[in-house]
Amino acid sequence: MKQIRNHCLWIVFLLFLYAPSLVADVNFTFPAFPTIDFTGCANNACMKTRAQAGFDAYLQTAATDLGTQLNANFGDYASSLGQHYGNAAVLTGQSLYPIGKDNMGIFPSFYGGLGTGMAFADVGSLNQDAPDGMNNLSMLPAFGLSFNTGFGLSRKWDLRLGFFPLVDFAMPPDLSKEFTATLNYGAMKAKLGYHVLEGGLFQPGLTLSGYTSFSGGTLGITATEKAYNDITIAQAGAPAFAGTVKPTYQWSANAKWRYYGIGAEARIWYDLLFIVPYFGVGTGLNMGSFTTSFNLDADVLMTGATVDIDGGGAGAPEAVDDMTSTAAVKFAKKVRPDTLLHRVFFGLEMHIVLLTIGTELQVDISNRLVGASFGAALQF
Repeated sequence: MKQIRNHCLWIVFLLFLYAPSLVADVNFTFPAFPTIDFTGCANNACMKTRAQAGFDAYLQTAATDLGTQLNANFGDYASSLGQHYGNAAVLTGQSLYPIGKDNMGIFPSFYGGLGTGMAFADVGSLNQDAPDGMNNLSMLPAFGLSFNTGFGLSRKWDLRLGFFPLVDFAMPPDLSKEFTATLNYGAMKAKLGYHVLEGGLFQPGLTLSGYTSFSGGTLGITATEKAYNDITIAQAGAPAFAGTVKPTYQWSANAKWRYYGIGAEARIWYDLLFIVPYFGVGTGLNMGSFTTSFNLDADVLMTGATVDIDGGGAGAPEAVDDMTSTAAVKFAKKVRPDTLLHRVFFGLEMHIVLLTIGTELQVDISNRLVGASFGAALQF
């Protein structure tokens, strides 16, 4: 059982992580340490002050350069990720409740089960915006889960609800030695349907529905701290300065999406006793955002530094206390979803005594994305 649980966590983790984990290919370079200007210094105390000031300025320059690299390499990609992966997340949230026969009958008829779905982003557009060396995606799935329930309110009205609470997933502790990850996910879709045609055995049914929906999640990745090789500094002449610089950095990436929707659906089905094929169309208004952020924390430690006022003359070099400077770089890209989402869907539902099994294919005709879902439930 434990192995099965770990395998399931691996699958869920990889599906969510596939796109954001590409930031692991970040290649940072620190600029060369500049020459420190000791003009006007007549003693080592002055040189120490100048060395610390130059040291702080160096790190701020390095942080700015790293931020520029970050935006240049990943700014467009982050926007593209939010647009195309975000659209796939929206479609996934719409496809977690694969049902064929809408008409459940009068109360207290009941439906209860589980649905799972997946949609695929526009990989071609993502590849165009990806930095060099990262544009080789073959697929990019958005994954979703939902607990589904439904009630027959009358011969004409049904109420259905699919939901998954916004909860944290526990990541296996041995997932990676390179980074740690956090993940939460949630979804909801409430739908009230009116049966224009009630349907029946070997008779078609037609239902018009209104719905409201939510889809959200957060994926956080934090890399282990990385250290560069020591940088040796030696300024000859008078005054002279020497030391060893130890740069280190740690980055974290975060993808967060929150989508809210409202819309309408029309569904036609045909009851063939044990099998119910169906077809439908849907349209909706979407709000919310997909935010991709990247944080970099860098620090530089100077050790073994010395200053020498006469550059190797009669006076001996004087030791400088170890110095540390820190800096942080952040950038975030927020992308709004497409306002209108138009879908077509078709599927097949099977009834085995009280067990209902359904599978469905949805196509977002606005963005040419495809999603698929599977569900199983007890219905009586």
